[in-house]
This record gives sequence, structure tokens and C-alpha cells, in this order.
Amino acid sequence: MALSLATVGAKITAAFMNLIVAEVNKQGHTAIIPTSVAGTGVTVGASGKVSFTASTSISLNGIFTSTYDHYKVEIYTTASSTAVLRVVLRSAGTDATAANYDYTLLYANSGTPGSSTVAANAYWTLNASISSTMMKHNLELTNPFLASMTTAIGRSVAYASAVAPLVGNFGGGHRLSTSYDGLTFTTSTGSLTGTIRVYGYNNN
Repeated sequence: MALSLATVGAKITAAFMNLIVAEVNKQGHTAIIPTSVAGTGVTVGASGKVSFTASTSISLNGIFTSTYDHYKVEIYTTASSTAVLRVVLRSAGTDATAANYDYTLLYANSGTPGSSTVAANAYWTLNASISSTMMKHNLELTNPFLASMTTAIGRSVAYASAVAPLVGNFGGGHRLSTSYDGLTFTTSTGSLTGTIRVYGYNNN
């Protein structure tokens, strides 16, 4: 439904505000607020930004629903030591850690390319190892809430002082036909500090 201009002095009704919200929600993607988070040093703000400090495990609950089919997760972290970022799907507060994760990771650093392909793993790995002070990841997932295979693609950049950035491309799948509503991020060693934001791509 198209919006029309409000007249001066007219009341702003709930119906009018709902129309505005509906139009905004049609634009690209919508921020998602987790129903809860878990992990030492993990908090969630009113707008959905998840913040974590010196955390080894960051869990987001209630981020996947029937409202959306495709999701975007933006992760920004600093690491306390050489870190590989891992992620698993999660349902009703429980991590799915069985060996059902497959992925391929392509990466390059200082002009030297590399790759790794892993099948039947207990998690996805989003980046190649680097002694990093900063990592940025974009992860997109399709159908995590549906009782069908979940697929994911991602891009990352890791940067440490005086070291060329390590750029990575990730593609993965989770073979179980199970409905999931959350994610857990962990690090292979040390701890992570940063933020995570989740968005749903609108189905309109």
C-alpha cells in the first residue's frame, strides 16, 4: 500500500505508523534482535547489536524464524592471539556439534593463494589462521529455520600490523534437514572482542 502525505495537525495513528514500518521493512533487509544471548562477556542492545568482550563462545538465540529465508550476519572481532573463527548452528539453546558441516575455504595473503576443503566436520571455519588484531566477516545463510539443508557463503579479511591482509572466501553446507534458530561462534584459541549484527533479507 502506498503512503500519502499527512496533513498538518492530523493525528498520527497506529495504522499510519504500521504503514510506515511496513514500507521500511520492504527495503532490502531488516535488523534482527536475538531473543537472548549466551557466553561470558556477551550482551545484546535494544537495536540487536551483540557485543562481546574477552569471550571464547558467543551464542545468539532466536535469530532465525519463518519470517525470512535468507540472512546476513556481520561480524567484527579483534583476537587476543592467533585465531580461527568457527561457527555452528543452534536450536532451542543447544549447539548442533555433530559431524554434518562441509565447507571449502579459499584464501590469499601476500599474493600466495591457498585452499582447504573439509567434509563431515563438527563446525564451519570462516577464516584461515592468522595472528590478527582485526577480523571482519560477512556470512550469509539460506534456509536455516526450514527443516532442510542449510547453505552458507562468506567473505572475510583478517589484518595484523605489518602483515598483508588475509582475504578469504567461504562456502559451506549443513546436511541435516533440521530447523535451527541460532548460531554459536567460537575461537580456536584465545578470546574475541567485538560485535555481531544479524539481518533478514525481505521476502517481498
